[in-house]
Amino acid sequence: MDKMPMLILLGILMMVQGGNCIFGYDCGTKLTNLTTVSLIDIGECEPKKEETKSINIEAQLLQINDYNIIHARECRIKIKRTVHHCGMHSHTSAVLFGEIEYFKEITKDECEGIQLTGTFNGFGLSLMHLERNSTTTKSVILAGKLDKDSHCESGANYDDPYGTFTDVLVTGYVSIGIYDYDIKLNLESDKVFMQDGTPCNAKARHCISGEGGNVFWDTLPEQMCGANKYTVLYEGFVTKVSDPEDKNVMYSLDTKEFSFALLKTYEETICGITFIKTEVARFLIIENPRSNHLIQKQEVAAANVDIFAFINAKALFLEKHLKRQLKDMYETLVLQRCRLERKVIENALAIVLRL
Repeated sequence: MDKMPMLILLGILMMVQGGNCIFGYDCGTKLTNLTTVSLIDIGECEPKKEETKSINIEAQLLQINDYNIIHARECRIKIKRTVHHCGMHSHTSAVLFGEIEYFKEITKDECEGIQLTGTFNGFGLSLMHLERNSTTTKSVILAGKLDKDSHCESGANYDDPYGTFTDVLVTGYVSIGIYDYDIKLNLESDKVFMQDGTPCNAKARHCISGEGGNVFWDTLPEQMCGANKYTVLYEGFVTKVSDPEDKNVMYSLDTKEFSFALLKTYEETICGITFIKTEVARFLIIENPRSNHLIQKQEVAAANVDIFAFINAKALFLEKHLKRQLKDMYETLVLQRCRLERKVIENALAIVLRL
């Protein structure tokens, strides 16, 4: 047998390089359909000068609130009493456990009555014209008798939540403070926070503040479709930039008051209103705000102002990109998304090749 053909075949085989590939066969047509897919190399993200359309539309920029604000009333009634025994010639002596300071528990109706009328009756006192958001302190004789010449008289019985005494003289001070203020309601945890940061169950509608007072509030009624969870940050015209298929949509605005650039992620319809979710989870867009009959523009609660850090971050982005055309900015965002997806594929291939 001639060895020459065998040598030629071996030479050809030595020239063929190995590779990683998958072969597939398309039997649906007689025409050749050849596609090469690399299992090692990943294509580059080549920026494409895609055609984009840019229009001005009416829209609302919404934020998802962390907190709602509710009004609270607080009443602090503090008693400091000292129990004495009054002896011969008005000599007084101390009594065991005779001195204590505590806050009196009161009901919501009692507190509201003091707040509305500005009067307090109790402990032998009748106080009128109590000023809101202030404290009034008066001395009082709770049991026994004592005159201006220091003549005292025991013989009375006295009891309170902290003790019972017989044949004593009880003097002290009563401090009454009435306050009303706003407190924060955390929408996620359903807790309210007192001015000193003390957390309380919102549904209880009563809590003891860090100052010892009784605080009362009314829970907010649940608004239709959860409308109280949103606040309108901006309402007016914005620029909408998208590709011809509307697969990538960006909303942007650059004014003295507002600067943002947000990419659309998906849509969600709630009570007939289409909420457009964006890459910043707490920001939403509603096109055609006249259709939004649930959420109206109002003053932003101070507790939620810190979320404007998101807008400031977007403003930094705009400083770099709004100097160029709006289309260039759109293409930059799409390119960044492509590079992120390419990195994910690279990581997945690296894991597979190690197996």
